Amino acid sequence: MKIVITGVPGSGKSTLAKELAAELRCEYIDLNVIAKKFAVLKKTSAREFEIDLKKLQNVLQKSLKNKTNFVLDGHLACEIKIPCDLVVILRCNPRVLQKRLAKRHYAREKLFDNLLAEAQDYFPILVERFYKKNFVEINSTKRVSLAKLLKAIKQRKGEKVNWGKELFWLASQGL
Repeated sequence: MKIVITGVPGSGKSTLAKELAAELRCEYIDLNVIAKKFAVLKKTSAREFEIDLKKLQNVLQKSLKNKTNFVLDGHLACEIKIPCDLVVILRCNPRVLQKRLAKRHYAREKLFDNLLAEAQDYFPILVERFYKKNFVEINSTKRVSLAKLLKAIKQRKGEKVNWGKELFWLASQGL
């Protein structure tokens, strides 16, 4: 099975993707590692990079061509079409996400951009564009168990997550 796990940074993608790959005994693929390895990143500042999405998609098409079982982890997976059987979108309440990203020392603007993306359903909107109905959303505000993830994958049914009401809170934060 070919599974892609995406979501805003801090949503728990890497932890869950590694656990899932181990459970399914398949290859774990980190999209950020591929982007760095094939030089599709261009450094724009000390902590920021610009991604050539077209180049990344071409590299992925070639890299994944003969792979039949993998779990691919990356927030950029919502931006490009990746040949897969299912996409899992991890969703995290922006209030919790703010704490997680603050621990990573995200700059104010980057922190705000990620919180806004989560509150405005950025990932589900883009994923639906590429994958139609072949995705599930899972609320990762609290730690997601592997059993819950496996059930969602098997049933191809997740949760409908909507953090729109958090936009008012976000606006009040003065980020």
